Amino acid sequence: MKKIDYTIVKSNRRTLCLEVRDGALIVRSPYLVGRRTIEKFICEKQKWIARKIEQSKRKIAKPKYIPGEKHLFLGKKQDLGIYRREELKKFYEDQTAKIVRGIISKYNRSYLADNGKIKIKFYRSKWGSCSAKNILSFNAVLAMAPIEVIEYVVIHELVHIKIKNHSKKFWSEVEKYDFKYKINRKWLVDNKHILSI
Repeated sequence: MKKIDYTIVKSNRRTLCLEVRDGALIVRSPYLVGRRTIEKFICEKQKWIARKIEQSKRKIAKPKYIPGEKHLFLGKKQDLGIYRREELKKFYEDQTAKIVRGIISKYNRSYLADNGKIKIKFYRSKWGSCSAKNILSFNAVLAMAPIEVIEYVVIHELVHIKIKNHSKKFWSEVEKYDFKYKINRKWLVDNKHILSI
């Protein structure tokens, strides 16, 4: 017999009764019934017990994200009405892509018009990048940050299309479009630990 953990509840009842509650087995027994009789009864009902315990566990299983849990979006904790991790990841990917394209359109419309490539992924250690072929990549969690911080990251990568380093000339160019870039860059440094799923 497979070992089954159970709790015995004694009372004035006349017969043995099994109950499964929250994934646990409860044996309701008359006062004078011994443990050997109880274990024999459990052994006879083993298949029924296993089925009931499995059903009970499925009923009490909780989703990864429970209703009402709040998540960062544009710098504020909000109830997004999303309860599963994969749905949450998809939300941030879609929103980051939408926001990033809007900002690029604002500062460099020709990049999109010329079929400029944009990649949105979950990166561990970067907010954005610009490849040698001017393919722009952005971290999908950027939608968690305030809009001005996202704008800074996009401007940063757009400037890299012309200047492939972090020279004084590069930062001067960034400052032309975002005079608060130092504040926005610091926000990312200070809050990187909360920008994750």
